Amino acid sequence: MDTPLVLILILAFAFAMTHLESFALGDRVRLFSGLEYVVLGALCGPYVLGFFNRGALTDLEPVLSVVTGFIGFLYGLPVSRHATRVEGAKRVGAIIAVTVAVVLGTVFYLIFGALDATALVSHTERVIASVVLGFGAAACSAEAIVGGIAATAGDGPISRLMPRVAATTRVIAILGCGFALAADPGNIYSTNLQIHPALWVLASVGVGSGIGLIFHVFVGDEDDTQKLFVAVIGVIMLASGIAYALKMSPLMVCLIAGITVSNISPTAGRLSEAVLNLGRPFNATLLLIAGAMWVPLPGVLWTVPLVFVAGRIVVLRIAAYVATRRHPSVDPHTPSLGNALLSQGALAAAIAVNFTLAHAHELEAVVMTCLLASAVVNEVWATWAMRRVLQRAGETGRRAPDHPQGRSIDEPGVGRDAMEAH
Repeated sequence: MDTPLVLILILAFAFAMTHLESFALGDRVRLFSGLEYVVLGALCGPYVLGFFNRGALTDLEPVLSVVTGFIGFLYGLPVSRHATRVEGAKRVGAIIAVTVAVVLGTVFYLIFGALDATALVSHTERVIASVVLGFGAAACSAEAIVGGIAATAGDGPISRLMPRVAATTRVIAILGCGFALAADPGNIYSTNLQIHPALWVLASVGVGSGIGLIFHVFVGDEDDTQKLFVAVIGVIMLASGIAYALKMSPLMVCLIAGITVSNISPTAGRLSEAVLNLGRPFNATLLLIAGAMWVPLPGVLWTVPLVFVAGRIVVLRIAAYVATRRHPSVDPHTPSLGNALLSQGALAAAIAVNFTLAHAHELEAVVMTCLLASAVVNEVWATWAMRRVLQRAGETGRRAPDHPQGRSIDEPGVGRDAMEAH
C-alpha cells in the first residue's frame, strides 16, 4: 500500500475514533488510555496482518517526528514561572524521576552485559539504551492522574500534589532521554559533523530555545485562535524537522520550544485553546504507528521487558515512599503513592519512537518492547490503583464536578492552574 494512502487512513481513523469516543462517552474517556490503539497497531503491523509494511513505516518517520514534537510542545506549555505551585511538588517529582532512572538504568546496563544475546552490543549502545529505559521508566502520565481525580471527584493534598509530581517526572524523563540521544556519538557522526557530545547536547537545547524565540518574534501578541493554530503547527514542524535531520529528539527539542514560548510569549495562555482538539488524535496516531513498528523479540530477550515492567512498579513505589516520607501534606500511613504514578500513556510510546528515529540501534526492538509493554500492562490496572490510593487517603467525593481539576489539564485556563510541569 502506498505510504500517502497509509498516512491518510491512519489520520482519518485516529480523528474518527477519538471524535466518536468523545461524542459517545464524553468525559468518561476524555483522557483515553490508548491501550487499544497500540494493540490495533501491532495487529496491523508487518508481523501480524501485514497491513503496514516496513517500507511504509520507514517513510512515515518524518510524520512521526512531527507528531512526537507536537506532544513535546504541549507538555512544555505548562512549564511556566507563572504556574500555580504546590509545596514540594518539584522536589518529590525530581527525586522519584532520578531515583527510578538511576536504579533501573543501572540494572539494565548490567542485564545487557550479562545476556548472551546482547553481550556483543557495543558499550556505548548499551549505555544509551539503558539511560533511555531508565528515564523512560520515570515517565508518568499527568493526564491519567487528573482523569482519575476527576472520576472520583477527589480533592485534598494528594489530589493536588500528584498531577504536578507526574508532570515533573515527564519533563525530566523527556530531557534525560533527549540528552542521551543527543550525546550518542553514533547520532552525531551520522550527521557528518565532528563535534563533542556535550556541545551537541547544548546545540539541541539551543535549537529548541531558538525556535521558541522565533515563534515569539513572528507571533507577537496575536490573539486570533486560527492564526495561533497555524503558527503553532508551523513552529512544531520546523523544530521537528530540524531535530529529525540532526538526529536529535523531536520530543525534547519541541518540549524546550514549548517551555520557551510559555515563559516569554504573551500568547502562551491561548495556545492550548488553539491546539487542544489535536491532542487526542495525535496521541492516537502515535500509538497506532508505534504499535505497528513493534518488532517481536527472540527467546530469552523477552525476560528484559518482564523485568522492566515489574522493576518499574517496585522501584516507583520505593522512590515515591522515600520522596514523600517527610512531605508535610502526606500522611505517613497513606498507601504508596507510587501506585498513583503507574500510567504512562502516549509518552512511553513517544520516547520509544524517538529512540527508533535516532538511528539503527541493535537494542531498538528491546527498548521499544519494554516501553510499549509497560504502557499497555500498567494501563490495565493504573486507574484502579489510582482510585485505591485516593479512597484510602479519604479524598474521594470531596469536590464539585465543575472544579478545575475535574477538567483536562490541556483545556484552556486549566493547564497552568491544574499542574506545575517543572
